Amino acid sequence: MSQDPPYKKAYNSIFKMYSSRSNVPKKLPPVQGDDATLPLIDLSRLFSGEIEHERCVEEMVEAASEWGFFQVVNHGVPQEVLDMVYHEGRKVFDQPCSEKTRENFLNLSKNSYRRGNPNATSPSQFFWSEALQIDLTEIPNLPEDNKNLRTALEACVQEMTRLAQMMCELLGKRVKVKPNYFEENCIPANSNIRINKYPPCLSDSEIVGLIPHTDTDFITVLSQDTVGGLELKNDGRWLAVKPRPDALIVNIGDLFQNRC
Repeated sequence: MSQDPPYKKAYNSIFKMYSSRSNVPKKLPPVQGDDATLPLIDLSRLFSGEIEHERCVEEMVEAASEWGFFQVVNHGVPQEVLDMVYHEGRKVFDQPCSEKTRENFLNLSKNSYRRGNPNATSPSQFFWSEALQIDLTEIPNLPEDNKNLRTALEACVQEMTRLAQMMCELLGKRVKVKPNYFEENCIPANSNIRINKYPPCLSDSEIVGLIPHTDTDFITVLSQDTVGGLELKNDGRWLAVKPRPDALIVNIGDLFQNRC
């Protein structure tokens, strides 16, 4: 049985409309060939004395303000934890599509497994991807035969929560956010972990893995694989973010930007 969603069959009207209007101009801006050189911040400097600590925080503040993104190394998240999540995530996506789309898949809420875009009315609104998005409070609900997935997610959440709260508290001080604000408000019920799969898209720039968007949350901490594909917009230009194996990418979300 097929493991990949039948995108063309499920969204036949969209692709038929697309194939019949080949001369229509593309709606998405072309991605530039340049790689984005995101600010790279070594978090070990936070523990190298007061002067280095302050310089490190200043660099984070500047990157968050000018880019909305930055990379961090020496972040303390063990590579073996990330590898476990990659491995268990692949096992989920390798299951038959009929299994992934059944009700109560993995004992999770209805919209945890996501594919395509049911609200798309044109190819430019469609995304060629799968995702498993789990509220942190749901991780204990994973069935016993998915114990390895549960263990991997619990370990990842513990490490990412520590890292995210530390960075939020440091950035928040510069915009007069009260101490422990994020620890009190970014609780498991308001947070989630998401694993994405981006199969090869149709060979056209109008159909992409994920449509242009901003993250609506406070902060996203992202681990890229070595394949790449992440793109961001800066000063009106789309730039590809070259993967760096030892780095995590930090994305300042809409809630944090509005708070600032």
